[in-house]
Amino acid sequence: TLTVSTSLAGTGTLTNGNSATLNVAGTTPLSGGTLVASGTSNTVNYNSATQTCKTISYVNLTVSGSGTFTCATTAITGILTTSGTVVWTTGANLAIGGAVNIGNGTTLTQGAFTLSVGGVMTVGGGSTGTFVGSGSALTLNGNLALASGATWTKGAGVVTFSKGAAQTWTDSTASKQDIGTIQISVNGINNTSLSLGASAKATKMTIDSSQTFAPGSNTFTLTGTGTGGSKPFLNSGGTFTNTGSTIAFAGDGDVAIETTSGTTYNNLSLIPSYASGTKTYTPNGALTVSGDFTINPTGAISGDLAVVLGGTTNITGTLTITKTTNATSSLTTTGSNHALTAGSINIASGGTLTANDSTVTLTGSGTPFVVTGTFTPGGSTVAYTSTSAPNIAATTYNHLTLSPAGTPTYTLGTDAAQTINTNNFTIGNGSNAVAVNHATYDPAINIAGNFTVSAS
Repeated sequence: TLTVSTSLAGTGTLTNGNSATLNVAGTTPLSGGTLVASGTSNTVNYNSATQTCKTISYVNLTVSGSGTFTCATTAITGILTTSGTVVWTTGANLAIGGAVNIGNGTTLTQGAFTLSVGGVMTVGGGSTGTFVGSGSALTLNGNLALASGATWTKGAGVVTFSKGAAQTWTDSTASKQDIGTIQISVNGINNTSLSLGASAKATKMTIDSSQTFAPGSNTFTLTGTGTGGSKPFLNSGGTFTNTGSTIAFAGDGDVAIETTSGTTYNNLSLIPSYASGTKTYTPNGALTVSGDFTINPTGAISGDLAVVLGGTTNITGTLTITKTTNATSSLTTTGSNHALTAGSINIASGGTLTANDSTVTLTGSGTPFVVTGTFTPGGSTVAYTSTSAPNIAATTYNHLTLSPAGTPTYTLGTDAAQTINTNNFTIGNGSNAVAVNHATYDPAINIAGNFTVSAS
């Protein structure tokens, strides 16, 4: 180890040997001569205040001082470590072959240049630590770890995950850092499979062809907006493994929800926070949700989150149409009368379901249809098909059908002194017997049109 407490000047050559450490102080500590720092596992440590580096290729570079660090190096073949209270804005396109460790109290800002990291990129040491992106590309070929207390300020450039193998992104911060627009890409001929080690947040994401995204049991939030090719979640022929996950769209604007390339969801949440007006969220085709589908905008001002179905929609769990504060939410099956199937539907206060002439199928037990908000039946058919023993909601239907695949008992109403209104009422499907219990709650039933009991 060689420690130089003042600037090192001269016209000769200083070689930092294999595994050696060179500690340098001074504002311009290596102002003259030649520094060779290519030895195996050698480290150069700038450890003073407001320093300017020697513009060479480094193996391991440590910046442990304070104030502004100025450096336009283009290559660090090993590890970059920052500590102390240093602030560094990169001054050239920079390729780092190993890990990046941004320590507590330090800030690494990607200047208007590309940055690539070959090893694990760790932001923060457990209390603070900041990375600031830019409009240029950031390529991560190792894992990404955001420690508790870390800050990531996104830039306009794309963050590409391209390890070419299994790759992990772990955000241990409480609020989750929006790291910007991300892309999962191939590395040479090797495909990348990105997984989450914790819940995470981005503006937009693209899964390239043959690449994989697997969020696990975490929540992945997308804050961006857009439709068509600029929608916030774009699956360009990759694989989205949804097992256990929740995908949350939170963009304050119109959003197209990805349904192509076999994209299905476990839990799907639409949770924008309004800064202004009505927003429209539209699945761009048939939608499949194997868990719950929640529509719950938040708004300090009034405005509607209008969800417009783009095709046949199947929800295994619960569809909840609700709102927080001054916002409202609505779902329409549109004039195309897309079929809607759900285990249960909860139209809460501030929520509206417009069924048009669609068939709405309820497969769940208990009370699979709860209407506290607004249900506009139009010319629709609401079909209860549970093989268990559901309660039939007291609301206004166009065509109410009770048509299970088995032989359960259906109970009309959910409480005393209720009324069921319907234009047409059909019990049974001609194949399976269903018993209908009217006595428990004794609701009034108003049928404006046909009442049919099919033989079984």
